Amino acid sequence: MATVEFFDATRTYPKQPHPAVDRLSMSVASGELVAIVGPSGSGKSTTLRMLAGLEPCDRGAIRIGDRDVTALQTRERNVAMVFQTFALYPHMSVAENMAFALKMTKMPAEQIKERVLRAAEMLDLTDVLNRLPKTLSGGQRQRVAMGRAVVREPDAFLMDEPLSNLDAQLRHQTRMEVTALQRRLGTTMLYVTHDQTEAMTMGDRVAVLDRGVLQQFATPQEVYDRPESLFVATFIGTPRMNILEVPVAGGAARVGQGEVAVPRETVEAQRVMLGVRPEDIVIDDASAVRVRVERVEIPGADTLVYGTVAGQPGAAVTVRLAARAGVAPGDDIGITIPAERLHLFDVESGRRLN
Repeated sequence: MATVEFFDATRTYPKQPHPAVDRLSMSVASGELVAIVGPSGSGKSTTLRMLAGLEPCDRGAIRIGDRDVTALQTRERNVAMVFQTFALYPHMSVAENMAFALKMTKMPAEQIKERVLRAAEMLDLTDVLNRLPKTLSGGQRQRVAMGRAVVREPDAFLMDEPLSNLDAQLRHQTRMEVTALQRRLGTTMLYVTHDQTEAMTMGDRVAVLDRGVLQQFATPQEVYDRPESLFVATFIGTPRMNILEVPVAGGAARVGQGEVAVPRETVEAQRVMLGVRPEDIVIDDASAVRVRVERVEIPGADTLVYGTVAGQPGAAVTVRLAARAGVAPGDDIGITIPAERLHLFDVESGRRLN
């Protein structure tokens, strides 16, 4: 196990006006699973490739354990990377695929066999060690790719969207297997994904990137309950957080035809971006804040109500209620927003205010 640290790490690709990763500073504890999440082009894979030595670090530094690895070649960093594609040798058996990297290091055959058997047992691959990759299911092939990394006993596992080629049900199952494996091994793992559900359910902490800049690095609960920027607030959570641009005066935000109290000590701007999670909105027929219901969905245990705020054109709102809530399209409902569940962001910078 080893810590992983980035110090203002920056990577700018040739002929690109902006860095793919911009001054990234982040410290991953030994044995921690950190999920790196963000939209396409946010710098997730570049971060992993810089750590692996596949991309140079143009500025800043990277450390693994007590070693500065910024200038070291990939083979000198003792990390193992699992890619989106399985990248297995089709003419080699499962056992041979898992053993290949160890053979290249001239490790004794008996030691290689011991590591392969131990990893195969851990990953439930013992019965398929003599089979070729083409005879395996997608989930089994992904486990072989992970087994090839496990046998190396690296200081850190780097996983770049390893489950994106699997169907939804298999992704869920394999996600649990990866998490259980990491806990069993106790190895530091950085896991890149564009899927916020994967990030929030797997990571001890979550690093949210946008356009190469680290927006927030915290536990999943902190990221959800207290997003540090407008981007994080709208990127994390399904349905996404409701965001309304509203005027503020005298400690109150004007929402439609009603008002919502805001903390005077933290809000000095005349306009703010007001955010509230769909599940935090309360139905209140006596409220002056009215919503015209346009659509109702019942995906399962919840009811999702979609509407617009009366008196505030274009202000769309989603409310999450218990199933069979008795709300229908065309209804006019009153809502209240508890002050303790408000999220306030600066209109210009998008940074959190409260």
